[in-house]
Amino acid sequence: MIVYTSTRILFLKIAPLTPIGLFEASVVTTPNTRNKGTSMNISKKILISNVGMVLIATITTSAISLYVTKKEITRQVNVSLGSRIKAFRELIGKSDGSIVLVDGKLQANGVTLDGDNALTDRMKEIFGGEATIFRDDVRVATTIKKEDGSRAVGTKLQGPAREAVVDRAVPYQGEASILGVPHFASYLPLKDGNGKVIGALFVGEKKSEYLAVFEKLKYLILALSALLGGTLALAGYLALHKALMPLRELIRTLQNVAEGDGDLTHRLNESDDEIGAASRYFNRFIDRVHTIVQTVADNANSVASASSELHSSTERLADTTEAVAVQTETVSTAGEEMAATSADISKNCLSAVDSAQRACEMARYGSADVERTIEGMKLINEKVRATSESVGNLGVKSEQIGDIIGTIQDIADQTNLLALNAAIEAARAGEQ
Repeated sequence: MIVYTSTRILFLKIAPLTPIGLFEASVVTTPNTRNKGTSMNISKKILISNVGMVLIATITTSAISLYVTKKEITRQVNVSLGSRIKAFRELIGKSDGSIVLVDGKLQANGVTLDGDNALTDRMKEIFGGEATIFRDDVRVATTIKKEDGSRAVGTKLQGPAREAVVDRAVPYQGEASILGVPHFASYLPLKDGNGKVIGALFVGEKKSEYLAVFEKLKYLILALSALLGGTLALAGYLALHKALMPLRELIRTLQNVAEGDGDLTHRLNESDDEIGAASRYFNRFIDRVHTIVQTVADNANSVASASSELHSSTERLADTTEAVAVQTETVSTAGEEMAATSADISKNCLSAVDSAQRACEMARYGSADVERTIEGMKLINEKVRATSESVGNLGVKSEQIGDIIGTIQDIADQTNLLALNAAIEAARAGEQ
C-alpha cells in the first residue's frame, strides 16, 4: 500500500492482493541479532564429554589401582621382612642373653659373629634380599657390597634406623638408604643379658627390584585401563549415535520447514524419552501452524477479492478527487472575484452607515416637528368636529344646491356641445 499525504488531500493507491503476495508494501525490519554460539553440534559435545569422563574415570581408576598395588606390594614386603628378621634372630640365638660382647666382638652360643659372612649369605640363599649383622652401629658381617664389589663391612648405620635401633632400642621397619641405594628394610636391636643394645640385625630388599615388578604392573594396568576406556568410549559413541537419531530427524524436519518447501504434513516419531517429548510437542505445533496457514489462506482469498474491489473504488475516488481539485481551483477564482465585490459592498456599507448617521440626526430634529405637528393635529381635530357639525347642518342645504347644480350642469353640457360644434366649423372655415 502506497500512501501520499498533504495538508488538504489524501491519495491512496492499494495494489491488488493475491493469496501468495498479500500486500505490496515497503517494510523496514530490524536485523536479527542473535548471539551465535559454538558451531560444534550436540553429538560432538556429548561425545567429548563422555570421552572426557571416561578418560578421567580411567586415569582415576588407574591411579587408584597403582596406589593400591604399590601399597599392597609395600605391605607384602614389610610382612615378608618381618618374617625374615624373626627367622634371622632365631638363627643366631633365640634370647637376648644368648648374644654377648666378648673382647669387643659379638658372640652367640660361643660363635663369633664378627666377620661371619657365611651366616648372612645363608640368609640370602634362603630368603633372598640382603642381610647384615651390626656390632653397635657398625656392620661386621653383610651381603651388601660397595661399588668396588667388596663387602660393606665396617660401614656404619645412619638415619632414622640408627636412631630407632641404637638410641631407642626399638625395631625399625620402613624405607632406608643403604650406601645411597633405597631399600625396604627391617632392623632388630640385639641386647645382652642386661638389656643393653650391643648390635642389630638387618634384612632388606632393594626398592628397584620391587619397583621393576611394580612398573610392569603399572604398564599392564594402564594398558587395561586404556582398552577399557576405549571400549567404553566406543560403546558410548554407538549408544549416543543411536539415541540422537530422533534428534537428527527433528533437526532435518525443522530445517525443511524453515528453509525448504515448508512441508507441514511431515510428522516425527514419538517416544517416551526427552527427544520423544520434543517430537510430540513439535507435532502439536505443526498441527496448529497447519490450521493457522489454512485459515490465513482462506482469509487471503477473501482479502484479495475485497482488495480488488477496493482498488477499483480507489481509482474512481482518485478520478473524482482530481475533478474536485479542478472545481476547487474554479471556486478559488470565483472567490477572488467575490472578495473584490465584497470590498465594494463594504465601501457602500460604510457610505450607508454615514447616511444613516445623518438620517438619525435629522430624525432627532424631526422628532420635535412631529410633536408640534401632533399638537396642531389635535387642534385641527377639534375644528373638524366643529366643522362636522356645521357640515351636518349644511347637508340639507347641499341637497337643494345639488339639484340646482345638476340643472346648471346640464346647461353647461349643452353650452360645451355648442362651443365644440362652433370650433369644428371654425376649423373647417380656416382650412378653406
